[in-house]
Parts: sequence; C-alpha cells; structure tokens
Amino acid sequence: MPHVVSLLIGLIASLAVMIIWEVLGLRDWALPRLKGRHTRKARERFFTLKGDYFLAKSPVSAPDGKKATRVADDKAVDLIKPLILPQVRAGSLAQANILNMDPGLDPNHAAAHFVLLGSTRYSQRPRDLQHWYELPFQYVFEYLHDDPPRRVLNIVSAHGQEYASSLDRGRSAGRWHIDYGLLFIATIPERKRIFWISGIHGAGTIGVAAHLVDHPEKFYIQESASTRARQWLLRIEYDASMEESREMVKHVEVVAGPVNCELRQLRQPIRAVICDFGNVLMSFDRDRTYRALGHAYGRPYKEIAEKFPEETQKQYERGELDDRGFFESVRSTLGSAGVIDFENFSEWWGDIFWENRDVAELLRELHTQVRLVMLSNTNSLHMASVREHYPDILKLFDGHILSFEERLLKPAPELFHRAMEIAGKDVRPEECFYIDDKAASVEAAEKLGMLGHVYSGYPELVRRLRTAGVRVD
Repeated sequence: MPHVVSLLIGLIASLAVMIIWEVLGLRDWALPRLKGRHTRKARERFFTLKGDYFLAKSPVSAPDGKKATRVADDKAVDLIKPLILPQVRAGSLAQANILNMDPGLDPNHAAAHFVLLGSTRYSQRPRDLQHWYELPFQYVFEYLHDDPPRRVLNIVSAHGQEYASSLDRGRSAGRWHIDYGLLFIATIPERKRIFWISGIHGAGTIGVAAHLVDHPEKFYIQESASTRARQWLLRIEYDASMEESREMVKHVEVVAGPVNCELRQLRQPIRAVICDFGNVLMSFDRDRTYRALGHAYGRPYKEIAEKFPEETQKQYERGELDDRGFFESVRSTLGSAGVIDFENFSEWWGDIFWENRDVAELLRELHTQVRLVMLSNTNSLHMASVREHYPDILKLFDGHILSFEERLLKPAPELFHRAMEIAGKDVRPEECFYIDDKAASVEAAEKLGMLGHVYSGYPELVRRLRTAGVRVD
C-alpha cells in the first residue's frame, strides 16, 4: 500500500509540473532564459581572447615627426576592450597578453590572436587579409577626376557596387555625413581569432567598433560553423563637426552580411601582365580628330567620321600603309576641298589620348612584382604622339608588341607568343595575366592558356588580379 501511495504522489507531482510547465507558460518563460544564458556564455567564449594577441593600429606621423597611431583607432580600442580584449572579471579567468612585436600573421599557422584596426590606407596587415582571403567586400583606391586628381578609398562589392565616403565626395546625406566600414572575423588554427575593424575614415572605424560592442549577437559565429571567416558591411552616419569619439556616431546599420570568406586557393604565380593600350591604360576620343577635320573642311564631324573606311584604318594598323600613305588615303577620301597638310593632320590624328590614372598607378605598383608587356593594335602616328606626351607610361613596360610593327592584328596568336617571349623565355601561358577591352582578344589569350580579363572598369580589374594571386594594395 505505501508503494501505491508513493506512486500516486509522484504521478500527481509530475502532472502538476507539466501543468505549470505547459499551461501556466513556464516553458515560454524558462527556455529563452536558459538559451540566452547558454548563448551569452558562448559569446563570451567566442569574443574574449585568451592567450597572446597582437593589436595592430594604423600608424601615422605626429606633428613632431615621431610615430603615432590614429586617434580613431585608439577610440575603437577603448570601445572593444570590454568585449574582446583581456580583462579579469569575477568568476572568470579570461586573460590575455599583448605582444609588443608583430609575430607574423598567417591564416594557416597562428602564433597569436590578431586585432586589426583601420583600413588598408595605412596598415600592412589589412592588406595581407585582402591578399589571402576572397573578401566579398574589398577596399580599392581610386582617383577622383578633380583638379588636381585626388586618390580616395572606396569599398567595392563582388557585384561591382561601390560604397564611398560622403566626405570624399564633398557632400553629406542630410544632417550627417556617411561613412562605410567592414567587420571581418575569422577563426584560424589553434583556436585563434582575427578581428578586423575598419572604416573608410576614422568615423567608420569607430562606428563599426561601437556597433560590435552594442550588438555582439549579430556577429557571433558558432564554433561548429563550416565557414570560419565572415564579413559584414556597415553604414555609419556621423557628425563631422565633432571630435573623433563614440559621441560623433549617430546611427549604424548593417548593410550586408554575414557573408562567407574563403581562403584563396593559391594558383600558379602570375609572372607577367600583358596589357592592351587603348581603353585600358589610356582613354581616347577619335572625335577630336573628326572635329578638327570637320572644321578644316567646313563639314559636320559625324560626316567626316562616316567617311573613314574601316579597312583603311586596319591597313594602317597592320603596317601596310606608312604615315604619308595613310594621310593621302584620308585626303583622297575626304576630297580636295579645304586646306589640310601632313603636319596638321599628324597632330589631329595623334593627339586623342589621355591617361587612365588608376590603371597607370596600378602598373607602377605591379612593375616591381611582374614583367609588364604592352600588346596593342595601333598605328605609327598614335604611338609617336604617346611617345612625345607620355614617355613615363611607356617606360613602365619591359617591351611593346605593336601591330603596325609586327604587321599583324590581334587576335592573331603570333602576337601573344611574341609578348610571352618578351615576358621571359621560361614564362608559361598560365603564368600570364592578359588585359584587354575586347572580348575576342581575351578569348584568344585564354585559348593559349593565359588568364584573361575583359576590362570594363578599374575596381573589377583590381578584384580580378587579387583573385589571381597578384598583390594589389
């Protein structure tokens, strides 16, 4: 009998617990708290660094000439200390040691944690990350065509969208200025972490740091996640009239992310970049020539343009006509009306180019890394004008393959083989990166085994080179 009573009491107690758990809503009250506690502890384990770490700020020059770090980076460090950087708390042994010397960052072999502050504008380590990881959002330097041109830093997505600072563009969006920033978090071997907190400008870096600290749940990566590196793009509104501080940040939102970031698979190193000339390295406008001739002949420039037979120009680019022969052919086509001599024609025909400053600066950067070869369908008068006005650009190349000298036009395979000979007798096609604005020429290069790129804009070219393993800062 006592056993039956005990059984009844246990059954009644179980029913009571079930009623309280289900009917009275104890489950809805308790489970989120239990889950929240678990998540909170997991976040603490994820964000708080244990062991050695290296803190990389953006170095700048102080007024006295001594080395210093950006104020924005110092402010960002103050913000993230409670979340990421070492501290001893009641009931916690979380403690880490800051390293005074950079131990060397390698995503495949980690000697310490890394906390990187700031963009690629100042620091080497963020540039390393852009080289090693296929980042969906990347920093790219570009020139604004002001007078004089200004070099600015933008963020470019894998799909070609550009995110620019309103400060660089000279305008604000309403009451506040706009900056953009990137947050990158990676787990690397030996359970080490990389945190990269950056903005186009200092306000962006502070804004990203503040949002990470205020909303860590948005950026927590579960340890079991198959992808151990992720990135977020953030938009920061700030008061540019205030000193750099958390108080200047008025609003932050996550624009994109989390997006996965894979380590790049290192391919055959690129040893040579073979580059087209017109519409890649140099922009040009044939209408300059047609307008000058139209003025001389007293005819609309569009009529002049239509009078130029395409085959005659190809003959000139193939070297089948010399300068005088081309001139006489043009004068014969346009008729004898009007006064036009060879000297004026040479100037009008040749002076149509201007430098694509972004690509020119890129080649100056690449000149110390790879062999550079120019491969262009062009003609004698055009090259004479370029040699006169842009000799410094031509000197960037280790050699030039010019159609009128070779008596061949792209996409003839012989021209690509001759370009590779200049690149080096032992350079193989798969070690060459070819750039052209014409798809047919790129396809011809790729059939030979080269890595090709159809040029349509500078940021896309930078991303493509980085994916190919060429280091572009």
